[in-house]
Amino acid sequence: MPYDRRRWPRDREDDEYRRVKRLIANTVFLGQGLHGYSHENPTAMTLEQQTAIMDKCYHLIKDFQGGKPPKGMVAPWWESSQEGAELMLRYGLEYDHSFSHHDCQCYWLRTGDKWIPIDYKKQPEHWMKPLEGGAMTGLCEIPASWYL
Repeated sequence: MPYDRRRWPRDREDDEYRRVKRLIANTVFLGQGLHGYSHENPTAMTLEQQTAIMDKCYHLIKDFQGGKPPKGMVAPWWESSQEGAELMLRYGLEYDHSFSHHDCQCYWLRTGDKWIPIDYKKQPEHWMKPLEGGAMTGLCEIPASWYL
């Protein structure tokens, strides 16, 4: 059967679920990570929607791994929401791989960063303000790198 990225292993009854389960059993993983359910864009969802998807996917992967919880996450579209880090911490994740603030070094992710979104209806002076860094967390960011 050819690979179809729309066919993610979503439910126990799904043939793809069983195939991926066999693959995981025969492969060494450093730690399976979360990546959404249907590749949803976190920045386009409410916190309630993000939480529901995180909860469903967390438990699916935990079940896949025989009770072993996922360790990290790559946000779909490489776009994490403002609430993303807080959700990852709530579920006990240890790493994220959704940002590229550094090209080649890991760093601790912050929560509560504040910035003014670009609004093309306004003059650039409106949004051209420095980012206000939030609180440092214990969540390790493994930056996305184009060098790979």
